[in-house]
Amino acid sequence: MVQGAHGPAKIILPRHPRLKDGWRAAAAAYRKAYGEHTDPHRGPANEAYNAAEAALKAAVPGISDEEASREAVSAVHYASVMHPKWLYALHKPRPSRDG
Repeated sequence: MVQGAHGPAKIILPRHPRLKDGWRAAAAAYRKAYGEHTDPHRGPANEAYNAAEAALKAAVPGISDEEASREAVSAVHYASVMHPKWLYALHKPRPSRDG
């Protein structure tokens, strides 16, 4: 188990082999959108999760919206724990106002 901000977090893997490619697509889309964040009024996570969910739905035809949302969150969680340097490599934080 991994210690997260809210206590231990169990890392899960795709429950079905057909989801493996969907997880990869979701993580890659999240990474790209997180790195290309454009909305100055919101954090990059919202755009990135929307991109991840859309990519998962494209990679796994017939998946429901609810399941795609759940699987995209799981895919990004897995990538953030197992491959954080890769996942956030494209993100360039804005300089802080404090100096």
